[in-house]
Amino acid sequence: MQLHSITWPGKPRSNRRGAVLVESAIVASVVFLVLLTGLNLTMATLRYNALGEAARRAARAAIVKGAMSEAAALGPDTIEGTVADDLDLADVITPTLIGMPASDVQMTISWPDGDNEIGSTVTVQLQYNHALFFLGGAGTTLPLTATSVMQIVH
Repeated sequence: MQLHSITWPGKPRSNRRGAVLVESAIVASVVFLVLLTGLNLTMATLRYNALGEAARRAARAAIVKGAMSEAAALGPDTIEGTVADDLDLADVITPTLIGMPASDVQMTISWPDGDNEIGSTVTVQLQYNHALFFLGGAGTTLPLTATSVMQIVH
């Protein structure tokens, strides 16, 4: 018993097989690109949320180290550098930096009111440049910035 394949009338089967292969390659490439772009943007969102939490924790630690603190007071001079520079409060920030090297995260802690007295504010700003691999080509970065402002309590 011989099996016969079903073909469309007037069209040889071999030509259609090549078209399906080309169409599948194009669709698979587009789907792969969309999935990887989504993954990259998901990583950017994760890092942005981690920066926000790290900024909040650093600001919380800074507000309890005001002029009236029994521990070494911080401020009112601005503190700038990377988290890896072993700056004050870096040990509070580092555990929350998921997937970000501490040496790539810029940190600025400032006292906008000019002093570190009770009632003054502390501003912590963290910045990280997230590499975008699929949007805009390789080498393009998306700057992620998180800022937290809190009032000194003691």
